[in-house]
Amino acid sequence: MLIKRVKLENFKKFKSLEREFGPGINVVKGRLNETGKSTLLEGILTALFKDSKRSAPKLGSLNTWGTDRRPRLHIEFQVDGEDYALVKDFNKKTLCLTALSSQEQWDVPRKVEEKLHSLLGAISEDLFQATCCIRQDEVRDVQSGQKEVSHSMERIITGGSRGTTATDAIKELEKEIDGMRKGLERYAKSPGPIAALKKEVAELEQKLAESSDKVKELEKLRKELPEVETRLAQVKEELKRYRKLLENNKKRQEIEEKIERLKRDYNTIDGLTSKLNSLESERQELNSKLRSLSGFDDQEKVADAEKDLKTLKGRRQDIEQDLSERKQELAAVEAQLKQRAVLASLASRTTLLAGIVITILGFALMVWHGLAAIAGGLGIVLVIVSLLAKNSVIANKKEREHLQQRIADMMKALEEIKQEEDRILSAMNCVSAEEFDHKCKEFKDLTDRLKITEARRTALLEGQTIEGLEQQKRDLIRDIAIEEAKLTEDLKSTRLSPEEFIKLQERTQKLEGEEKRLERRMGEIEGQLKQAGYDPEVLSQLEEKLQESQEKLAAEERKLKVYELARDFIARAREETLRDVHAELQQKIEEYLSIFTNGKYNKIQLKPGTLECLIFSEEKADWVKPEELSGGTMDQFYLAFRLALARLIYRDQLPPLVFDDPFYNFDPIRLSRTLDSLKKLSRSHQVIIFTLGDTYDKIADRIIELPQE
Repeated sequence: MLIKRVKLENFKKFKSLEREFGPGINVVKGRLNETGKSTLLEGILTALFKDSKRSAPKLGSLNTWGTDRRPRLHIEFQVDGEDYALVKDFNKKTLCLTALSSQEQWDVPRKVEEKLHSLLGAISEDLFQATCCIRQDEVRDVQSGQKEVSHSMERIITGGSRGTTATDAIKELEKEIDGMRKGLERYAKSPGPIAALKKEVAELEQKLAESSDKVKELEKLRKELPEVETRLAQVKEELKRYRKLLENNKKRQEIEEKIERLKRDYNTIDGLTSKLNSLESERQELNSKLRSLSGFDDQEKVADAEKDLKTLKGRRQDIEQDLSERKQELAAVEAQLKQRAVLASLASRTTLLAGIVITILGFALMVWHGLAAIAGGLGIVLVIVSLLAKNSVIANKKEREHLQQRIADMMKALEEIKQEEDRILSAMNCVSAEEFDHKCKEFKDLTDRLKITEARRTALLEGQTIEGLEQQKRDLIRDIAIEEAKLTEDLKSTRLSPEEFIKLQERTQKLEGEEKRLERRMGEIEGQLKQAGYDPEVLSQLEEKLQESQEKLAAEERKLKVYELARDFIARAREETLRDVHAELQQKIEEYLSIFTNGKYNKIQLKPGTLECLIFSEEKADWVKPEELSGGTMDQFYLAFRLALARLIYRDQLPPLVFDDPFYNFDPIRLSRTLDSLKKLSRSHQVIIFTLGDTYDKIADRIIELPQE
């Protein structure tokens, strides 16, 4: 458990106090006495353990001085990653425990107490204070929680947190044994079951002895009675056989008629199922062929692929037609450019430069020679012709480049169409359009045939199912088998002729007359027995009751022996197991004591069944009681004792460890080792230390200051 926040209202000296705690070591500091250290600690214990609905006068001592309003306590904590909030209002006498993530709530005191015990691991405040809460002046007080500690150690044996202990089981067995033995050794107004059964057996034996005299007087009638009963039984048996024979003759005929009707029904349904099975085989064959068309597993998919391929084919044809026309146009432009080869040479850069040079030189030399002007004129003409030729050639080249670009775009489009067709054909597991067309045609043909087959099958079923028809056949076969099983050999042999039937009726009538005579005689004998005050059934019931009582007595005596054996066994098992638990506790105490005393004391003896302990002193070379050591060593021993108890009892539940400055008797070395040990413990347990000074600041993960007066 990790306490995260505590809020006290109207609690003793605090009108209102709210403090937050964290994991690791929390040091709560009050600089002066009576600043509220003990009040905050008591507030935490009250929130966890006190009943807010109690109206006892002593709860009035929790009120803030000068007010009659009772406290309201709010504590938030975390267990196994789940946050909880506990609110106890002593003024309204209400309490509520809430799991903050799930918002599950408990507001019944017993349920809240059980939940808190399961989360904290402590079944009572006494157990918590005897193990995890160590006050300055109560370090050596382990005995006050001995009862809770002992019960907790026994629960370690039984494996439960609040289950029945071995001691409780022994007490219950002792109670049962005493109840069963009551009245055996001395008189008891309400004897136990064994004494009561012994008395009942004695009384029944006396009644049975008194009835034996009457048995002798009526022995003759008793001998005749079974003879009459035997003959009557024989007559009844013979009558039963004859009547059964007459009855069977009629029953056989009814069964054979029913079997014939069931067989007709079976043949009708069998013919129908044969047709349906044939259609089912055809359907499965068609489905098998459809499955063999790899990629053609969905009609919509096939239709989409067919549509897409048709669209791509149209686009390809359009592009191929346009491509042919553009290639013709390109060939015409290429031919035109070849025809204008001379014009292309005039449009070259060389011709243009030559014209410019001739023009410049002609006009430059015109000063020296008049004919040079003619050359300049020719140069100008050459320049003009070159520019005109260039414009014409450029137009043809642009047209050629445009056609070449269009042809390239159309080729790219054809390639894209080819890729898209290949993708669609690949998705349909086809290598060519011809294969796709063939499979598509086959797929449609198989699909149409499958629809026809399923329609015929549906018409034959008429709303039924093959499974239902097969079930009807199985039911009919079962019914036929049941009816045929009824045709046993005795039924098959019941075919009687008219003469045999009449003779059987006459014999039956004679036996019925004898049956009535024997019943009258048996009634006369039973009447004489009753008039004599003797009922054979009473004697039989008396004997049965005596036997029943004797068996009950033997069972109760065995039960008593089992209880006594169980009591002795549990007692021995408890003693043996507690020795193991004490051995574990002793080992843990020795580990802590060796740390706290810097290795000076590391051997102890724990008396089985108690919390009494001896410590081995090297100085005295003998075992001594803790009280014979120094005050500081005593405190260190009992601190080790309590921490060992906490580890043993709480196991993995990890309640917070609370210390109210209990280390004032420790020397610096032992205090340092103890604080190092607490620092290690704080990795798994939350540790809260209440103090007045700064001693524990160096190991604190969080320092919590209390308000000054």
